[in-house]
Amino acid sequence: MIRRPPRSTLSSSSAASDVYKRQVKEYTNLQRNLVSNPELSTFALKDMGPRPKFKPLFNSAKFADFKPIVGADSGAWDGTGPWKGPPASSAIPADTERMEVVKAAMKHAWDGYVRHAWGQDELKPVSNRGANWLGMGASIIDALDTLWIMELKDEFKKARDWVAHSFNVNVNAMVSFFETTIRCLGGLISSYELSGDTVFLDKARVLGDKLLKAFTSPVGYPMAQINLATGNAAAPSWTSGSVILAEIGTVQLEFKALSYHTNDPKYHSIAHKVYNKLESITPANGLLPLFLQPNSGGFSGNQISLGAMGDSYYEYLIKLYLYTKRSEPQYLKMYKKSLAGILDHLIFESSPSGLTYIAEMNNNNPVHKMDHLACFVPGMLAVGAQDSPDPDRVMHTARGIAETCYQMYARQRSGVAPEFINFGGNDFSNGANHNLLRPEALEAMFVMFRYTGDPIYREWGWQMFLAFEQSCKTQSGYSGLTDVTQNAGSAPKDDTQQSFFLAETLKYAYLLFTDGNTISLDEYVLNTEAHPLKVHDPSEVIGAKKPAAAILKQAAPPQV
Repeated sequence: MIRRPPRSTLSSSSAASDVYKRQVKEYTNLQRNLVSNPELSTFALKDMGPRPKFKPLFNSAKFADFKPIVGADSGAWDGTGPWKGPPASSAIPADTERMEVVKAAMKHAWDGYVRHAWGQDELKPVSNRGANWLGMGASIIDALDTLWIMELKDEFKKARDWVAHSFNVNVNAMVSFFETTIRCLGGLISSYELSGDTVFLDKARVLGDKLLKAFTSPVGYPMAQINLATGNAAAPSWTSGSVILAEIGTVQLEFKALSYHTNDPKYHSIAHKVYNKLESITPANGLLPLFLQPNSGGFSGNQISLGAMGDSYYEYLIKLYLYTKRSEPQYLKMYKKSLAGILDHLIFESSPSGLTYIAEMNNNNPVHKMDHLACFVPGMLAVGAQDSPDPDRVMHTARGIAETCYQMYARQRSGVAPEFINFGGNDFSNGANHNLLRPEALEAMFVMFRYTGDPIYREWGWQMFLAFEQSCKTQSGYSGLTDVTQNAGSAPKDDTQQSFFLAETLKYAYLLFTDGNTISLDEYVLNTEAHPLKVHDPSEVIGAKKPAAAILKQAAPPQV
């Protein structure tokens, strides 16, 4: 089982290569996913009103004695009438009972990792052993800011000390440039911002210098794999030398933050050249194919997806604009162009159930398939709504997709979502029955709650969390599932506790129930691994040194 398929190119082993070849075949033969299969989980829908539209197969009554879930004290929006903007952060109340339950889950997952896999990338929570695919203690780096936010102080100190004394940035093997950037570089910078401990920034600078060596293509694209010890970089064989949209377009936030904190423009300058190139070749509809040629910079093929391999490129367009306190319009221009294409070409409503979903495209034809990865879209739409041409349309679309993401969970007997779903002749059917503990649906619930104050998102997110608790929990942690259609508690497990479960899934579950001032979305953007980075105006002074505007001048995007 690869770690985050197919968002990463993590392993050069033949087994991993075979997996990736199968994935490429899937994405080049997307139409076959639309074939009706009686073995898939398809359930008859009943019109039960606006929320929900069906009777869930999974709805846990655990913790039924807790106080009822509530929404914002004021300014809430339940989808009726125009959306007037997010409620004030001060209007979002904390739900301390549920916060403590999620915190206990994090401690359980962390303690199992410490006991059985300390220093390795991930815990195998069924066989109680560790596993490596990156060689950098990924679970430690990914968990740091979650531990800080949850005030697990002893656990954070143990992780901090490991970073100070044992973190290895000289891995003599080909590792994923993308995953190392979003998990390790992003995690280190976020931990520095939250704690003020310079050990994290020192390590981030060393790692950033090594990662820059991946930007070797003639047009400035980074290669997918890099040997941190030697600096050698290459594209994996399974892509026939192509690079992947999400992997080259989802590192700019981390490198921009590193330039900001180190007073060194080179990180931002080198990474931002990718955006300048992508802007110059973006099609009229704003939708970019998944694969690109590193030599010419042009596209290879015409598959389009906001799921695997495309997703976070679009996410970073609006997040970079917000990260700079709306001061660099190039990002917004690129986002608006892509947003128009998404709304006009990829958003559909199923029949008979009326579920809003985001499709893919192949050869300019829609493919009615939606990845769980695409459940990041409601959050992206929400954070960008106030800067979009039609905020009402955007928020109603976000609301519809968020409900579909919830239904991906509630329609399974395990309560846990499949990897992707199809909207073919059966309206809604599972396309792949495994689950990797992915965070995107909980991300949607968290962001949508902060931007609407509607308690339905806390309720839906709580049910998702309880499904992980009841179907995925082991004696030492939490495991992905190989078949989500089986009953809660008996679904077979894949024996992997992904590091992003600590970085993202549990963090989003926790933030869903904190007050609105905890990691306020007015003050932070979260990278695609849920590492929060504090927004800043590039004209601000960095520490006691020279202004950021001067530092980044050489890489400033063109005015539009």
